[in-house]
Amino acid sequence: MGKRYTLDFFTQSFNTGKKTIETLFNDMEEEVFQASIQEGKWSSGEILDHINISSQLYLNQMHLGLPEDQLSSLPKGPPPFRISPYWRLFIYIVSPENTFKTPTFPSFEPREASLLQKEELITKALYIQDEFLNIVETAREHELNLARVPMRNPEFNWLKMNVNVGLAIIEAHQRRHFLQIQAIKDSRTS
Repeated sequence: MGKRYTLDFFTQSFNTGKKTIETLFNDMEEEVFQASIQEGKWSSGEILDHINISSQLYLNQMHLGLPEDQLSSLPKGPPPFRISPYWRLFIYIVSPENTFKTPTFPSFEPREASLLQKEELITKALYIQDEFLNIVETAREHELNLARVPMRNPEFNWLKMNVNVGLAIIEAHQRRHFLQIQAIKDSRTS
């Protein structure tokens, strides 16, 4: 049957995301932050920058779908929220369960490692997690059916999706990359 996408699931996921960011990066040495497992692969810093860029692009689209002055007129309904087979496949592709390399669209590419500041990236990542938590809390407060609140895909604006799918994509995507960062950290500290 797969995951049940509820508001509690998203609350737990993004709170876990905050803890994971703090655990991964707070004691990370600069050398580990700049390092990758192999030549041509992203460093921990570049991965976090990629997570931030991707999350911010999705977040921007979610905010467009959830205008504050129209919340009372948005579709209502209780979770769990349904996700179509198409979007379930997309979520799988960006999740850690998929072990195949997936291409990164240019708009999601991280900046060069030498340009990245660890504290700035951590602060931004934690802020973004809080923004996702705010969306979930807004949905809870207004009893919104996130599967019926439209948004656009940030890469392909013509591709319609909903806020529930957007949150599920981000949750899976960041889990995938958190594991990659942990692998880099483990390889450099063992």
